Amino acid sequence: VEENTLADLKAAEENAIKLRKEEEFRIYEENKQKIKVEALKVIEEEKKAAMNALLEEKAKLRAKIEAEAASMKANKSKNEVVDDLSQEVTDKFKEASMKANKSKNEVVDDLSQEVTDKFKEASMKANK
Repeated sequence: VEENTLADLKAAEENAIKLRKEEEFRIYEENKQKIKVEALKVIEEEKKAAMNALLEEKAKLRAKIEAEAASMKANKSKNEVVDDLSQEVTDKFKEASMKANKSKNEVVDDLSQEVTDKFKEASMKANK
């Protein structure tokens, strides 16, 4: 009887140890799961914060690019005005130069005609 009681006590103790270990393992798994869920929450929050920071940086860069594009467009407009004025001055200079050359040619033609007329006149007088 004592052996049976001792065996029963030993079996009950082993069963209690087994149940305690199972309970400890269950608690361990629950805690592990809680830690995992919390870690995932933290990772998601960090991910959101990083994404927001990237979106802010993207917005800043977009604004900077748009400002530079507007500046370049304004500079292009200024350059176009300068180019137009430069072309206008060049055209006026060419026109004035052509007029000056025409005037010179007209003067030369007029002088040449005068010389020719005087030569003819002198030649006619000499023939008389």
